[in-house]
Amino acid sequence: MRKVSFLFFITLTLLTKAQTSYYHPFPDSNAHWNQREGMVVGNCSYAMDYSIFFGNDTVIGSHIYHKLIRSGNDFSSSCSGSGYFYNDPFTFIRQDTIQRIVFMYN
Repeated sequence: MRKVSFLFFITLTLLTKAQTSYYHPFPDSNAHWNQREGMVVGNCSYAMDYSIFFGNDTVIGSHIYHKLIRSGNDFSSSCSGSGYFYNDPFTFIRQDTIQRIVFMYN
């Protein structure tokens, strides 16, 4: 019985495909992400609703970075009743496809 179990697990191990760390290039144009966040603190609730998209490229040091813009609004549904709209650079990214590395500059 032990030999059958051992052969079964060996066969299963050889036939099973594992996930690998395959490199997926980060998009460099025409990408758009939407996000909604919220939290409740005591009796107050807050929400952030925004989009992240590509802006103009910029040079930092000797490298060209893609500017990611965050646009949206923060608002409170209770307590303060305040909110504001923003449209500002979120971060800057560049990627080295040969080394398969994405760099981020805040």
